[in-house]
Amino acid sequence: MAEFKVGDKVRVLAGGEGVITYGPVNSTFDTYKMYVVKQDGDDERAFKSVDLEPLPEFAVGDKVTSTAAFAGVAGNLVAGPFASAYGGSPFWVMELDGVHHAPAESSLIKVEAPALVPVGTRVRIDRATYADRCHGRTGTVTSNTETWRESNGDTHVYCVQISDDVDDCVYVAEVTPVDEPADDAWTYKGVTYVPGVDYLDNNGDLWRFALIDGVLHGDWGRSRYSVSADAFDISGAVLNYGPFVKQ
Repeated sequence: MAEFKVGDKVRVLAGGEGVITYGPVNSTFDTYKMYVVKQDGDDERAFKSVDLEPLPEFAVGDKVTSTAAFAGVAGNLVAGPFASAYGGSPFWVMELDGVHHAPAESSLIKVEAPALVPVGTRVRIDRATYADRCHGRTGTVTSNTETWRESNGDTHVYCVQISDDVDDCVYVAEVTPVDEPADDAWTYKGVTYVPGVDYLDNNGDLWRFALIDGVLHGDWGRSRYSVSADAFDISGAVLNYGPFVKQ
């Protein structure tokens, strides 16, 4: 008979899944144990222990590492679990860079995906394959949906711009948000403009700004990638196209 504790996720045999919130408690005549379960959208209800079964710790699609091998590199579970012919822990099929492995469940550690850093955030570059010269430098996240990956590595989801040059954008795997403003950030009428970041004007067009000879200038459309001194200064841009909203 399965034993549960508060916080365990379970499947109710009558239907649905839930979380143990209280128990175990004995029935009136001590003939069976009961647990209180809260299911999504329902109030808490008591069930006999025999009417519950534990939810598996892992599921197909989970991102995991294995303590048995692979140097802690994360892969995806694509099938399982399967009973081992030798007894003991069941095993799963884990895909890693196109190769399938069969680690024991007892060796698996689930990798919880961190929340993505929003576009426009000022960050420090912590890890960028083939761009370790940029480690420790700060820049601005311009995308968090990239798909580039090194053949034996993980996906670098961030594109970080480390200067006002649109071509100076680095694919990055790990970043840390920083509070420091960009060296050439400019605040005008309570809004801080960071070079290299897109801002939406009142017509729905995207702008970027650059500090040129001590004056902040901005331009829109394709021209925003090469802002020049001939472009609008910040006061004219705000007067004609403001307010601007950081993207």
